Order: sequence, then C-alpha cells, then structure tokens
Amino acid sequence: MPTTKGVLDKINGIDLSYYPFAEVQELIRSLGKNSSLIFTLHYGKILTRARPGRGYTQISELSYLPQDKNTKCQRASTPNKTMFYGTLVQEGESLDKARMIAASECSSLLRSVVDTKGIEKITYGRWSVLKDINLVVILDEEIYAESPTNPLLTELKKAYSKFIGTVPDIEDNVKQISNFFAKEFSKDDIKNDYDYFISAVFTEVIKMTMVMMELCILLLEQVDSGVLMLLLNLKL
Repeated sequence: MPTTKGVLDKINGIDLSYYPFAEVQELIRSLGKNSSLIFTLHYGKILTRARPGRGYTQISELSYLPQDKNTKCQRASTPNKTMFYGTLVQEGESLDKARMIAASECSSLLRSVVDTKGIEKITYGRWSVLKDINLVVILDEEIYAESPTNPLLTELKKAYSKFIGTVPDIEDNVKQISNFFAKEFSKDDIKNDYDYFISAVFTEVIKMTMVMMELCILLLEQVDSGVLMLLLNLKL
C-alpha cells in the first residue's frame, strides 16, 4: 500500500498542464479519510472582499464569480464549481489592514514579483456572517514560527495541538497532508491557472467527501502586511 509521502510525491510530479482531473482526484482520495481541525466563524464576523476596478452597482458584482464565467482554476475552484473568497483579520485589527490584505490578493501591482509603480482602482465589499460557518483548517505548521505574536494564530496553534493529540495513530499523516496542501494553496508564483490545479481539485474532493456538512476551507498564509486568512466557501 502506498505511503502518504509516496502519494503526495506522485501528485507533485504530475504534469498539470493537461488538467488531469480524474488522476489527481483519485490520488487525493487514496490518501483516505483524515481528521481535520474545525474552526467556526460566528454571527457578526466581518469578511472583506476586493475586486479591481470601480463603478460597480450591484451586490452580485462583489460576490462570487458567476458559474457561467467560471472558466479557470483558482486557489480553491475549478471550472466545475465557483467559490466565494474573502479575508478576515483577528479581533481588534483595523478595517484598513483587512482591506490591504484583500488588495494583496487581487491587485496586479501588489502581486507583481518585481517592483512596480502605478495607480489601480479597487472596490471593497463588506460581508457579515449571519449564521455559524464551520471551516476546515488547512495550515502549514511553519507559519507558527513566522508569526509568534499573532493572537489568532496562537489560538489556532493551541487548538491544532489539542486536535493532533486526539488522532495519535494518524498524526504524522495528518501533518504531511496539511503541510503539503497548505503550500499548494499559498503558491505565489502563478503563471498559469493550472498552477492552482492541485489545491482546486483538493477542494472539490473535500466538498464531495463532506457533502453533508456546511464546511469551508480556511487557509492561513503569511503576507507582508500580516496574516492573510483566506476563506474559500464550499457551499455555493
């Protein structure tokens, strides 16, 4: 029986340019059912979205991408299913910081790998949680060392350590899988949409596996302006 590392290495070695959906789905499923840390967003929590441009007049223009326009892979969406992306920061952080983090995801100037100057218009949307949303946490352990004073990460680190203690028989597998896919979600040198293919297909598999639960993916990624929390809705 293939080891977890063996399966992950095989996934990592696939040529993604021909969009091998069935092959990657099957390999991800072969990892088996692994327990996941759940983090809950409660009523009133604010999420921020950003979109390049201005002049939008409809709420739908700042919501998730309509399915008929969803033609490429993104961090957690394939052309098969559109997703809602949003950011949040820990309690007490300013709205400006939330907006900066959201802008870092959508601005071509901020995402450029070379120094750039220019002007870019960005429109922000503010969304409020109306009922509890359960999140599957996809987290690379290395992020703890990068932000030792972040209160939200401190809280999650404690929760993660407690969670790992409940699954001693599969602890190593859970860590390998979480670390691997966290790195796939947080890729920053993106040249083609299939560079996000693995994380996008992983999200689809999670959705199909946990279809009876209202779950999202919660990705924590270190960025220059702080810790980005990227919420990827699996319910839409």
